[in-house]
Amino acid sequence: MKVQIEKLLVLQDKDARLASIQSQLDEIPRHLAQIAGEKAAAVKRLSDARAALKAMEEKREAMRAERRALEAKVAKYKTQLLETKKNDDYVALNGEIDKFTKIASDMEGGEIEFLFKIDEANEAVKKLDSDVQNELARLDEKVALANEAKAELDGMLGKAQAEADAAMAEIEPDYAAPYKKLKAGKKKFPIVVQMRGEQCGGCFLKASTDTLSKLKKPTGPVMCEQCGRILYE
Repeated sequence: MKVQIEKLLVLQDKDARLASIQSQLDEIPRHLAQIAGEKAAAVKRLSDARAALKAMEEKREAMRAERRALEAKVAKYKTQLLETKKNDDYVALNGEIDKFTKIASDMEGGEIEFLFKIDEANEAVKKLDSDVQNELARLDEKVALANEAKAELDGMLGKAQAEADAAMAEIEPDYAAPYKKLKAGKKKFPIVVQMRGEQCGGCFLKASTDTLSKLKKPTGPVMCEQCGRILYE
């Protein structure tokens, strides 16, 4: 019986390694999804900045168009002024010319000020573009490393599985059956545990007198009545 327990412990070690490798493999897709999210966020930051710059340029074009329309109106009034014969009309037109000329001048000043803001935004977008490209390159390196790790783990998984299968083949059916049941039930490793005095080494609860008696002279696998783990002294 002791030999079977020793073989179970070897199998358990192989299965624990297999589970560790599988856990690392399972983590890689989540890791890659996180990287993809970071890349998407970086691209969006740049896209949003470019869109904001484009909106500023469109606004500047609208400001210029509005000013030019006003300047065209001033030019029209000046032409009318040359043709005006009534003094009242002359004074009124002069007043309109002065008013709209002042408005157009103020608008031009606003355009110039806004142009400086566009220049600043353009420089900010250029810097952001550089930063984002560097970040994307860094994230691409992380993707490459993750894919390399996956390839290595895939190889390790196949080898670990073969070793676990070979270890399982060494176990007698009456010991293999409860072990497989515990493993299939997702029992947390270890599932083959040593007694600690009168306590189960897995759940740390006190074993019954009957269980302790069976461990003295086992005729097969002895199970913890509390957690179901396979016990040995």
